[in-house]
Amino acid sequence: MDGRPRPVETNGPLQHHRLAVEIHPRKQDSFATSNIPVDRPLPNTVIRFVLSPPRTEPVRRVPKSADVLGNLRTEVIWTTLLGIVPSFLIPVFRGFGSYAIDGWANLLFGGLVAGFVTGAIWRPRRPSIPYEEGVQELDESLANVSQ
Repeated sequence: MDGRPRPVETNGPLQHHRLAVEIHPRKQDSFATSNIPVDRPLPNTVIRFVLSPPRTEPVRRVPKSADVLGNLRTEVIWTTLLGIVPSFLIPVFRGFGSYAIDGWANLLFGGLVAGFVTGAIWRPRRPSIPYEEGVQELDESLANVSQ
């Protein structure tokens, strides 16, 4: 967060909220962030304006979309490894090798369901984009890292 004003760029429950950083008056290392609604008045709310130096460098932004092909590739790999492959190996190891050949459609569908269920429970972490690695572009359709 670099303190720049940000336009409303998204639709959703927080589009009429602004991010506030609260710092303890005596402990400079103690701070918190919160959301303040701007579409309705709040009793006992105090606003403080801070003058900051003008910034000449472009705003750092988050890329507009994620790596869709990378996410799809990850889902296919983990669904195959955690769902489809075990659904075929279990009948073979238990001595029902003929069912693995005759009932392949059932095993495939069951493996897909098992893979999707494991996807709801666990998947590897997606990479995070730190502020320093944000994209420096002037395209207004991108979201600010500084939000």
